[in-house]
Amino acid sequence: MWHYFLLFSIFLISCSEEESAPTDSGDSDDQGYSGISKLYVCDQTLDKVHILDALTLEVIDEVSINFTDEMEDEEQPHFVIIDEVNGYWFVTATQAGYVGMFDLETDALISSIEVGDMPALLALDDITKTLYVSRMMSGMDMGDGMDMDDGMDMMMPSYKLNSLDYSGGSLVSLEDVCLAPTEDFLEFPDPHAISFSNTTSRDGGTLLSASFTSDWMSRTDIWDNGNRQTVHRPFTVGQSSPDFPENKLFPLAVTQKDNYAFYSCSGNSDADVNVAGQVQSWTVGEISDPSLKSIYEFTPSSMLWHIVESPIDKQIFVVSSGGSEVGVTCLSYDNAEDYTDDNGNGSWDEGEEFVDTGNGLYDSDGVLDLVWHTTNLDFTMLHGITVSADGAYLYITSRGNASVYMLDAMSGELLHSTTVSGSIYLSGIDVIHSE
Repeated sequence: MWHYFLLFSIFLISCSEEESAPTDSGDSDDQGYSGISKLYVCDQTLDKVHILDALTLEVIDEVSINFTDEMEDEEQPHFVIIDEVNGYWFVTATQAGYVGMFDLETDALISSIEVGDMPALLALDDITKTLYVSRMMSGMDMGDGMDMDDGMDMMMPSYKLNSLDYSGGSLVSLEDVCLAPTEDFLEFPDPHAISFSNTTSRDGGTLLSASFTSDWMSRTDIWDNGNRQTVHRPFTVGQSSPDFPENKLFPLAVTQKDNYAFYSCSGNSDADVNVAGQVQSWTVGEISDPSLKSIYEFTPSSMLWHIVESPIDKQIFVVSSGGSEVGVTCLSYDNAEDYTDDNGNGSWDEGEEFVDTGNGLYDSDGVLDLVWHTTNLDFTMLHGITVSADGAYLYITSRGNASVYMLDAMSGELLHSTTVSGSIYLSGIDVIHSE
C-alpha cells in the first residue's frame, strides 16, 4: 500500500527575492525552432536529459546536467519544458537548486541560475519570455522504501514561486510570486502544481498553483504593468481555513484550457484517511473568483500524477501511478447536462428541465466524463506526460523501469515503448513537433 508521510513545521515565513547571477550566458537568435521532432526526457538516475526521436523513440542525443560541481553528479533533472516559439528549452535540477536554459536547435547550455528550495515544475509565458518555477513537495514518501528525493523529509515548506526573465538571452531573477502573506491567509506551503495561460478571458496572464500539503489552490493575475493579485480557494467544500492535519487530496499538478483549470489530486490510501484520487475542474478564466466545476474520482490507491491538455479537443490526459489503475486516462470536459429544449433554440432557457450537477445552473461545459482508460502489465510508477502538437500522440515516462511509452491519444492504444539503459527514474517529459 502506498503511504504519504507529511513532515513539516508550522511557522511564519516571508518570501524574499533571491538574488542570483546567471551563469554560462550566451547569445541566441530568438528565431524559434524548425527542425526534426524531438522528445526531451529527464533522467534523475543518470543526471541527464535524453533526446529521443518523437516518432521512433530512438535516443538520438543526451545532455549531461551539471550546473554545479558541489553535487557530485546528483543534481537530479526533474522537469523539462519547451518554448518552441523562441527556440529554448528549460530544465529544473531539484537537488542542485538550479534552472537551466538551453538552445532548442543545438541543445547547448545557454544559461543557468540558482533558485534554491528544490525547484520542481515549470510554466512559461513565451510572449513576455518569463519562466515560473514551483517547489518540490516536503515529506512525500513514494513507497517501496524509496523517497522521491534524498533528504526530502528534512525539507522545510516553501511558500513561493520563482519568476525568471529570459528576454535578454539568459536567465535573470525577477520578484518572486509569494503565495503566503495575506490578511486572512498566513501560509501556503509546498506550491508544487503550476500552470500559466495568457489566453483566458481575464486581462493579462493567469498563473495557477496549489498547496500540496494544505489542499488549497491559488490563482495569481499577472498584468502587463507588473502588478499581481492572488486569490485562494480550498479544494474541500466547506473548508474555511488551511487545516494542515486535515490535508487529504494532495493536489500535485494542474493544466489550463478554455478558461478552465484541471487539477490532478493524488488522494490518500492510508487506512485512516482513504480519500480517492481525483481530477477537479475549476472555472478560473472568467471575471468571477475561481469556482469548482466538476470532480471525477478514481480509487484511493490510484496516485494520480501529471496531467496535460489536448491541443485539439476538449479533453485532458492524466497519469495514474499506483494501485490497479496504473495507466493513463482521457477525460472530456464538454459534457453539458441533458435538458429539455422546449423552445428548440439549442440553448437552455429559464424554466426548461435539465439534469443538474449540483450547482443549480445549466453548465455548457467543464463537466468531466471518461473517454478512455489504458492500463498495461508493463506500466509501473508512471510519472510524466506530454502530447504532440497535432494531438495525435501521448508520451509517458516511468520512474520505476526507465521506460518511455507512446500512446494513440484518440484511443489510448499503446503504440511503442523504449527503455533507457542503465537508468531507473525517468520524470519530466516534453515534445516538439515541427510542422
